[in-house]
Amino acid sequence: MKEEAGCPYCGEWSEVICENYVAPFVEEDLNGNDVVSPIHIWSWWWKDSAACPKCGAIVLVESECEFRKVRTA
Repeated sequence: MKEEAGCPYCGEWSEVICENYVAPFVEEDLNGNDVVSPIHIWSWWWKDSAACPKCGAIVLVESECEFRKVRTA
């Protein structure tokens, strides 16, 4: 199965991927010392494209698109 998102501008469906990773988050404690904690970051992106692969619209995929799962052969 692959995940696709529908572009709200052109209506076409294209494959998307979920990028996720753990990044350091730095904050100060009450004594002014840096405290480093891991934070999990994830986001949906068009696969192999910075904008909609069909029309080129800049879209926030996870908040502006509808999603569907597509069976792969």
